[in-house]
Amino acid sequence: MSTKHLIRTLLAAVAILAKLQKGEATGSNALPALKHTHLCAVAEEMATVAPAVAMHATQILNKKAERLRTGRRALLTTTLEAAYNSKCKTFLDNLRTEVTTGAAEVDAAAYLAGRIGDAIEFLADIHQKGGSNAGCLSTADGRKVVEGRNVVNNCGKERKATTTATTMPATELTSEGFPNLNRAVGTNKVVHGTALCHMLSKSGKSGINDQAVDGSPTIVDCYVKLPAGGSDFTLEDLTDLRSNKKQTQAPHFTAAFNAKANYKQAATMPCDASAMTIDDIKTSAEARELFWRLLRNGTGKYDDSAAGEQVKKRSKRCFNHHRASRKHG
Repeated sequence: MSTKHLIRTLLAAVAILAKLQKGEATGSNALPALKHTHLCAVAEEMATVAPAVAMHATQILNKKAERLRTGRRALLTTTLEAAYNSKCKTFLDNLRTEVTTGAAEVDAAAYLAGRIGDAIEFLADIHQKGGSNAGCLSTADGRKVVEGRNVVNNCGKERKATTTATTMPATELTSEGFPNLNRAVGTNKVVHGTALCHMLSKSGKSGINDQAVDGSPTIVDCYVKLPAGGSDFTLEDLTDLRSNKKQTQAPHFTAAFNAKANYKQAATMPCDASAMTIDDIKTSAEARELFWRLLRNGTGKYDDSAAGEQVKKRSKRCFNHHRASRKHG
Protein backbone atom coordinates (compact mmCIF):
# COMPACT_ATOMS: atom_id res chain seq x y z
CA MET A 1 0.00 0.00 0.00
CA SER A 2 1.40 3.38 -1.01
CA THR A 3 1.99 6.09 1.56
CA LYS A 4 -0.55 8.32 -0.17
CA HIS A 5 -3.19 5.60 -0.08
CA LEU A 6 -2.41 4.85 3.57
CA ILE A 7 -2.87 8.51 4.50
CA ARG A 8 -6.22 8.59 2.71
CA THR A 9 -7.31 5.44 4.56
CA LEU A 10 -6.29 6.89 7.92
CA LEU A 11 -8.10 10.16 7.20
CA ALA A 12 -11.24 8.27 6.23
CA ALA A 13 -11.04 6.23 9.45
CA VAL A 14 -10.65 9.40 11.51
CA ALA A 15 -13.65 10.95 9.76
CA ILE A 16 -15.77 7.86 10.43
CA LEU A 17 -14.69 7.81 14.09
CA ALA A 18 -15.51 11.49 14.47
CA LYS A 19 -18.91 10.93 12.93
CA LEU A 20 -19.60 8.01 15.27
CA GLN A 21 -18.52 10.04 18.28
CA LYS A 22 -20.69 12.92 17.16
CA GLY A 23 -23.61 10.53 16.73
CA GLU A 24 -23.11 9.14 20.21
CA ALA A 25 -23.08 12.66 21.64
CA THR A 26 -26.48 13.57 20.24
CA GLY A 27 -29.78 12.85 21.91
CA SER A 28 -32.97 14.47 23.05
CA ASN A 29 -33.60 17.52 25.15
CA ALA A 30 -34.36 16.85 28.79
CA LEU A 31 -38.05 17.12 29.59
CA PRO A 32 -38.74 20.85 30.02
CA ALA A 33 -39.29 22.18 33.52
CA LEU A 34 -42.70 23.62 32.61
CA LYS A 35 -44.05 20.26 31.47
CA HIS A 36 -42.45 18.60 34.47
CA THR A 37 -44.34 21.11 36.63
CA HIS A 38 -47.63 20.63 34.78
CA LEU A 39 -47.43 16.84 34.90
CA CYS A 40 -46.66 16.87 38.61
CA ALA A 41 -49.52 19.31 39.21
CA VAL A 42 -51.87 16.81 37.57
CA ALA A 43 -50.52 14.02 39.77
CA GLU A 44 -50.92 16.20 42.88
CA GLU A 45 -54.54 16.94 41.94
CA MET A 46 -55.26 13.28 41.29
CA ALA A 47 -53.96 12.51 44.78
CA THR A 48 -56.77 14.62 46.32
CA VAL A 49 -59.60 12.76 44.60
CA ALA A 50 -59.86 9.84 47.03
CA PRO A 51 -60.32 11.94 50.20
CA ALA A 52 -62.79 14.24 48.43
CA VAL A 53 -64.98 11.27 47.46
CA ALA A 54 -64.66 9.54 50.83
CA MET A 55 -65.39 12.70 52.83
CA HIS A 56 -68.56 13.51 50.89
CA ALA A 57 -69.86 9.94 51.23
CA THR A 58 -69.11 10.03 54.96
CA GLN A 59 -71.11 13.23 55.38
CA ILE A 60 -74.17 11.58 53.83
CA LEU A 61 -73.77 8.49 56.00
CA ASN A 62 -73.46 10.66 59.09
CA LYS A 63 -76.70 12.43 58.22
CA LYS A 64 -78.43 9.11 57.76
CA ALA A 65 -77.11 7.82 61.07
CA GLU A 66 -78.24 10.98 62.85
CA ARG A 67 -81.70 10.69 61.36
CA LEU A 68 -82.01 7.11 62.57
CA ARG A 69 -80.82 8.10 66.02
CA THR A 70 -83.20 11.02 66.37
CA GLY A 71 -85.91 9.01 64.65
CA ARG A 72 -85.87 6.38 67.38
CA ARG A 73 -86.00 9.04 70.02
CA ALA A 74 -88.89 10.87 68.36
CA LEU A 75 -90.63 7.69 67.13
CA LEU A 76 -90.83 8.90 63.56
CA THR A 77 -93.24 7.00 61.37
CA THR A 78 -92.25 5.61 58.00
CA THR A 79 -94.22 8.45 56.46
CA LEU A 80 -92.10 11.03 58.22
CA GLU A 81 -89.01 9.10 57.23
CA ALA A 82 -89.95 9.32 53.57
CA ALA A 83 -90.67 13.03 53.94
CA TYR A 84 -87.31 13.55 55.63
CA ASN A 85 -85.49 11.73 52.83
CA SER A 86 -87.27 13.82 50.23
CA LYS A 87 -86.48 17.09 51.98
CA CYS A 88 -82.89 16.33 52.96
CA LYS A 89 -82.00 14.23 49.90
CA THR A 90 -80.42 11.50 52.01
CA PHE A 91 -81.58 8.60 49.87
CA LEU A 92 -79.33 5.58 50.09
CA ASP A 93 -79.77 5.12 46.34
CA ASN A 94 -78.07 8.47 45.81
CA LEU A 95 -75.23 7.41 48.04
CA ARG A 96 -74.94 4.09 46.23
CA THR A 97 -74.58 5.92 42.92
CA GLU A 98 -71.98 8.25 44.37
CA VAL A 99 -69.94 5.44 45.88
CA THR A 100 -70.02 3.44 42.65
CA THR A 101 -69.03 6.28 40.34
CA GLY A 102 -66.69 7.71 42.95
CA ALA A 103 -64.81 4.46 43.32
CA ALA A 104 -64.32 4.35 39.56
CA GLU A 105 -62.89 7.85 39.60
CA VAL A 106 -60.62 7.10 42.54
CA ASP A 107 -59.29 4.06 40.72
CA ALA A 108 -58.66 5.89 37.44
CA ALA A 109 -57.13 8.91 39.15
CA ALA A 110 -54.83 6.86 41.36
CA TYR A 111 -53.66 4.79 38.41
CA LEU A 112 -52.90 7.85 36.31
CA ALA A 113 -51.09 9.55 39.19
CA GLY A 114 -48.99 6.43 39.64
CA ARG A 115 -48.01 6.32 35.99
CA ILE A 116 -47.04 9.98 35.98
CA GLY A 117 -45.08 9.70 39.21
CA ASP A 118 -43.23 6.61 38.06
CA ALA A 119 -42.23 8.19 34.76
CA ILE A 120 -41.05 11.42 36.40
CA GLU A 121 -38.98 9.54 38.98
CA PHE A 122 -37.48 7.36 36.25
CA LEU A 123 -36.43 10.39 34.23
CA ALA A 124 -35.00 11.99 37.37
CA ASP A 125 -32.89 8.91 37.99
CA ILE A 126 -31.36 9.00 34.49
CA HIS A 127 -28.53 11.48 35.11
CA GLN A 128 -24.76 11.53 35.10
CA LYS A 129 -22.91 11.69 38.40
CA GLY A 130 -21.01 14.87 39.15
CA GLY A 131 -23.38 17.60 37.99
CA SER A 132 -22.39 17.61 34.32
CA ASN A 133 -25.99 18.50 33.34
CA ALA A 134 -26.37 15.24 31.43
CA GLY A 135 -29.76 13.74 32.24
CA CYS A 136 -33.43 13.55 31.29
CA LEU A 137 -35.41 15.90 33.54
CA SER A 138 -34.82 19.66 33.59
CA THR A 139 -34.84 21.61 36.84
CA ALA A 140 -37.14 24.61 37.31
CA ASP A 141 -34.69 27.11 35.83
CA GLY A 142 -33.82 24.84 32.91
CA ARG A 143 -30.08 25.18 33.55
CA LYS A 144 -29.38 21.67 34.78
CA VAL A 145 -31.06 18.32 35.21
CA VAL A 146 -32.73 16.81 38.27
CA GLU A 147 -30.30 14.43 39.93
CA GLY A 148 -32.34 11.55 41.32
CA ARG A 149 -35.91 10.85 42.40
CA ASN A 150 -35.21 11.96 45.95
CA VAL A 151 -35.17 15.53 44.63
CA VAL A 152 -38.73 15.14 43.32
CA ASN A 153 -40.99 16.16 46.20
CA ASN A 154 -44.35 17.23 44.76
CA CYS A 155 -45.49 14.78 42.13
CA GLY A 156 -48.31 12.94 43.88
CA LYS A 157 -45.90 10.91 46.01
CA GLU A 158 -47.47 11.96 49.32
CA ARG A 159 -50.90 10.37 49.40
CA LYS A 160 -53.63 12.33 51.16
CA ALA A 161 -55.41 10.69 54.10
CA THR A 162 -59.05 9.88 53.34
CA THR A 163 -60.02 11.80 56.49
CA THR A 164 -58.63 15.02 55.02
CA ALA A 165 -61.44 17.52 54.48
CA THR A 166 -61.24 18.76 50.90
CA THR A 167 -63.39 19.56 47.90
CA MET A 168 -63.23 18.01 44.46
CA PRO A 169 -60.37 19.71 42.56
CA ALA A 170 -60.92 21.12 39.09
CA THR A 171 -57.73 22.91 38.08
CA GLU A 172 -55.50 20.44 36.27
CA LEU A 173 -58.42 18.32 35.03
CA THR A 174 -61.41 20.32 33.85
CA SER A 175 -64.65 19.54 32.03
CA GLU A 176 -62.72 19.55 28.74
CA GLY A 177 -59.39 17.92 29.51
CA PHE A 178 -55.96 18.73 30.95
CA PRO A 179 -55.46 22.42 30.08
CA ASN A 180 -51.72 22.47 30.78
CA LEU A 181 -50.87 19.29 28.90
CA ASN A 182 -50.67 20.65 25.38
CA ARG A 183 -48.19 19.79 22.64
CA ALA A 184 -45.92 22.82 23.15
CA VAL A 185 -42.54 21.54 24.35
CA GLY A 186 -41.35 24.89 25.70
CA THR A 187 -37.88 26.42 26.03
CA ASN A 188 -37.09 26.04 29.73
CA LYS A 189 -34.97 22.93 29.30
CA VAL A 190 -31.48 21.52 29.09
CA VAL A 191 -30.89 21.06 25.36
CA HIS A 192 -29.96 17.73 23.84
CA GLY A 193 -26.33 18.60 23.24
CA THR A 194 -25.87 18.89 26.99
CA ALA A 195 -28.58 16.61 28.32
CA LEU A 196 -27.64 13.68 26.04
CA CYS A 197 -30.93 12.06 27.03
CA HIS A 198 -31.15 9.05 24.76
CA MET A 199 -34.07 7.71 26.82
CA LEU A 200 -36.28 10.37 25.19
CA SER A 201 -35.02 9.73 21.69
CA LYS A 202 -35.82 7.13 19.06
CA SER A 203 -32.69 7.72 17.04
CA GLY A 204 -29.97 5.16 16.41
CA LYS A 205 -28.35 5.65 19.83
CA SER A 206 -31.46 5.55 22.01
CA GLY A 207 -30.75 3.00 24.66
CA ILE A 208 -30.17 -0.10 22.52
CA ASN A 209 -26.66 0.51 21.23
CA ASP A 210 -26.75 1.55 17.56
CA GLN A 211 -30.18 0.13 16.72
CA ALA A 212 -33.21 2.33 16.10
CA VAL A 213 -36.18 1.77 18.38
CA ASP A 214 -39.00 -0.12 16.70
CA GLY A 215 -42.62 0.99 16.77
CA SER A 216 -43.86 4.15 18.47
CA PRO A 217 -42.59 4.15 22.06
CA THR A 218 -44.02 6.61 24.56
CA ILE A 219 -43.62 7.55 28.20
CA VAL A 220 -45.99 9.15 30.75
CA ASP A 221 -48.96 7.21 29.40
CA CYS A 222 -48.37 8.28 25.80
CA TYR A 223 -48.03 12.00 26.56
CA VAL A 224 -44.36 12.00 25.54
CA LYS A 225 -43.89 10.39 22.11
CA LEU A 226 -40.63 9.28 20.50
CA PRO A 227 -41.31 9.67 16.77
CA ALA A 228 -39.43 7.92 14.01
CA GLY A 229 -36.91 9.86 11.99
CA GLY A 230 -36.00 12.43 14.63
CA SER A 231 -34.03 12.79 17.82
CA ASP A 232 -36.50 15.01 19.69
CA PHE A 233 -39.63 13.83 21.43
CA THR A 234 -43.06 15.33 20.77
CA LEU A 235 -46.06 15.75 23.05
CA GLU A 236 -49.68 14.65 22.66
CA ASP A 237 -52.28 17.39 23.05
CA LEU A 238 -54.49 16.42 26.00
CA THR A 239 -56.35 19.70 26.42
CA ASP A 240 -59.58 18.32 24.92
CA LEU A 241 -60.53 14.73 25.78
CA ARG A 242 -64.26 15.02 25.22
CA SER A 243 -66.03 12.29 23.22
CA ASN A 244 -63.04 9.94 23.68
CA LYS A 245 -60.98 11.96 21.20
CA LYS A 246 -57.71 10.60 22.58
CA GLN A 247 -58.79 7.12 23.67
CA THR A 248 -56.14 5.50 21.48
CA GLN A 249 -53.39 8.07 21.97
CA ALA A 250 -53.70 8.45 25.77
CA PRO A 251 -56.01 5.79 27.24
CA HIS A 252 -55.42 6.41 30.93
CA PHE A 253 -55.66 10.18 30.72
CA THR A 254 -58.94 9.56 28.90
CA ALA A 255 -60.07 7.07 31.55
CA ALA A 256 -59.43 9.58 34.33
CA PHE A 257 -61.28 12.28 32.39
CA ASN A 258 -64.30 10.04 31.74
CA ALA A 259 -64.39 8.77 35.32
CA LYS A 260 -64.51 12.31 36.67
CA ALA A 261 -67.24 13.26 34.18
CA ASN A 262 -69.29 10.22 35.26
CA TYR A 263 -68.89 10.81 38.98
CA LYS A 264 -72.23 11.79 40.50
CA GLN A 265 -72.22 13.60 43.83
CA ALA A 266 -75.45 13.17 45.79
CA ALA A 267 -77.06 16.49 46.61
CA THR A 268 -77.38 17.24 50.31
CA MET A 269 -79.22 19.81 52.39
CA PRO A 270 -78.80 20.72 56.07
CA CYS A 271 -81.74 19.19 57.91
CA ASP A 272 -83.10 18.79 61.42
CA ALA A 273 -85.54 15.97 62.08
CA SER A 274 -87.25 17.98 64.81
CA ALA A 275 -88.04 20.71 62.28
CA MET A 276 -90.20 18.51 60.05
CA THR A 277 -93.58 19.98 59.13
CA ILE A 278 -96.81 18.71 57.62
CA ASP A 279 -95.89 20.45 54.39
CA ASP A 280 -92.80 18.21 54.15
CA ILE A 281 -95.11 15.21 54.05
CA LYS A 282 -97.47 16.84 51.59
CA THR A 283 -94.66 17.67 49.14
CA SER A 284 -93.09 14.20 49.16
CA ALA A 285 -94.67 11.77 46.68
CA GLU A 286 -93.23 8.79 48.56
CA ALA A 287 -94.58 10.10 51.88
CA ARG A 288 -98.02 10.65 50.33
CA GLU A 289 -98.08 7.08 49.07
CA LEU A 290 -97.02 5.68 52.45
CA PHE A 291 -99.68 7.72 54.22
CA TRP A 292 -102.29 6.52 51.72
CA ARG A 293 -101.26 2.90 52.34
CA LEU A 294 -101.59 3.42 56.08
CA LEU A 295 -105.13 4.67 55.53
CA ARG A 296 -105.91 1.73 53.21
CA ASN A 297 -104.17 -0.80 55.43
CA GLY A 298 -101.66 -1.56 52.68
CA THR A 299 -104.19 -2.59 50.02
CA GLY A 300 -104.76 -1.23 46.53
CA LYS A 301 -102.59 0.53 43.97
CA TYR A 302 -101.67 4.14 44.60
CA ASP A 303 -102.07 6.74 41.85
CA ASP A 304 -100.63 10.07 42.97
CA SER A 305 -102.24 12.02 40.15
CA ALA A 306 -105.68 10.83 41.27
CA ALA A 307 -105.28 10.61 45.04
CA GLY A 308 -102.44 13.02 45.78
CA GLU A 309 -104.53 16.07 46.65
CA GLN A 310 -106.88 14.04 48.83
CA VAL A 311 -103.92 12.55 50.69
CA LYS A 312 -102.52 16.03 51.34
CA LYS A 313 -105.81 17.10 52.95
CA ARG A 314 -106.15 13.89 54.98
CA SER A 315 -102.58 14.05 56.24
CA LYS A 316 -103.03 17.66 57.30
CA ARG A 317 -106.25 16.86 59.20
CA CYS A 318 -104.70 13.78 60.77
CA PHE A 319 -101.57 15.47 62.07
CA ASN A 320 -103.47 18.58 63.16
CA HIS A 321 -105.84 16.35 65.13
CA HIS A 322 -102.88 14.48 66.66
CA ARG A 323 -101.23 17.76 67.62
CA ALA A 324 -104.46 19.08 69.15
CA SER A 325 -104.92 15.87 71.15
CA ARG A 326 -101.42 16.15 72.59
CA LYS A 327 -102.04 19.80 73.44
CA HIS A 328 -105.20 19.03 75.45
CA GLY A 329 -104.15 15.58 76.67
